[in-house]
Amino acid sequence: FAGSSGGVATHFNADKASLPPEYAYHYTEQLMYMPHFSNPLNDHRETFGYLAERQSRLDYPPGPIGLPEDKFIFGCFNTAYKYSPGVLDAWAEVLRGNSNASLWLLRWPEVEENLRSEARARGVSDEA
Repeated sequence: FAGSSGGVATHFNADKASLPPEYAYHYTEQLMYMPHFSNPLNDHRETFGYLAERQSRLDYPPGPIGLPEDKFIFGCFNTAYKYSPGVLDAWAEVLRGNSNASLWLLRWPEVEENLRSEARARGVSDEA
């Protein structure tokens, strides 16, 4: 779905199919409904087509996609600007309390070192 920026942006281009007007109250931005606009919602099928095939999770062996067999994996796949200090604090608390857990994030090379530094500052290995 077309998600809010959480207050970072002041306006949001939308169409009534991807963002029905009855859900507008969830957005901090001023919505600008475009008459001939279709929000391109990415389902990652082109990039990750091998994952798009309908299979049970049990059909995926850990090795090919890099999942360690001996850890619980937490994941967050938001854009990096949504990682507020409060969110980082919450993640750090969870990871410090679960030595057998990892947090996987989408790769954002331009902020990766800052995120690693913030993890270390909160007492979490930047490899967690």
